[in-house]
Amino acid sequence: GLDVVKTDIEKLKGNVIIDTQKGSGTKFTLQLPLTIAIIQALLIRSNREIFAIPLLSIDESISVKSNEIYSIENREAIRVRGKTISVVRLSEILDLPEDDTPAQPLKKDKDHIPVVIISLMDKLVGFIVDEIIGEQEIFIKSLGDHIGKLTNISGATVLGNGQVIVILDVVDLINSAKLSHPSFRRVKEKTTKKAVEKKRILIAEDSLTTRELERSILESEGYVVETAMDGIDALNIVSQEQFDLIISDIEMPRMNGFELCKAIKQNSETKDIPVIIVTSLDKEEDKRRGIEVGAQAYIVKSTFDQSNLLDAIERLIG
Repeated sequence: GLDVVKTDIEKLKGNVIIDTQKGSGTKFTLQLPLTIAIIQALLIRSNREIFAIPLLSIDESISVKSNEIYSIENREAIRVRGKTISVVRLSEILDLPEDDTPAQPLKKDKDHIPVVIISLMDKLVGFIVDEIIGEQEIFIKSLGDHIGKLTNISGATVLGNGQVIVILDVVDLINSAKLSHPSFRRVKEKTTKKAVEKKRILIAEDSLTTRELERSILESEGYVVETAMDGIDALNIVSQEQFDLIISDIEMPRMNGFELCKAIKQNSETKDIPVIIVTSLDKEEDKRRGIEVGAQAYIVKSTFDQSNLLDAIERLIG
């Protein structure tokens, strides 16, 4: 009968938390919302649409720089007070259409990206939005039985100016974020072949097979590619030629990828070159160390997909 309990509680916008300890037992925690019609909410804007998120579920809202968004295991993430938090673009989760129609200019700053961090059952997910409007007390209005349950939506409200906006369902948002592959989609049609050909990439990889595979992928996209057999070889090449981006393995002879990345970031002439680590090391401490030495993306070979690598490159150098 537990599935019935779970179904009924979720209909009430609640949650069931199961905590099992081997040899001790299992604890079931049932979370139910207060039965009130007025709540505090955070109003945000995404693709010119305004949405409300219940304030109770928001851990914090912050502003991050574009270079503070990393790629770990093919997912975008940020570091907040020592914690790694996955981030997704809200417009992609809600599948909002792009709107290039001129309207009142939005407050957009490419170097400061608004992120709303939502917490649910000790899980934190950051949602990238276009603008954080502010907090407001809102009255919850049901969508009605004739509409039924809509994914990512829990209800609607009417603002003081008469505008009807949607209230987002936090549980659905978290679940949708798990299924999505964020973020920063590559838009090939906006990148001309001529522009791509100017981008030069260096690959540092001791495995001939992997090195040539990565070279083939990048050259097919129009990038100019050079290769190095290890970290020392890569440093010598970088000192003589200019590159827009470096892709490096970690486990290499003479100088590993961590040491290579650190050396690049400590050199005033090369510190601004983005570095992507592509490695078989998948432990959390390795991912954390990769970010600490300055890598902008960390891709694990066991989950390697060429579209993920190309997405990371597109985000970093366009």
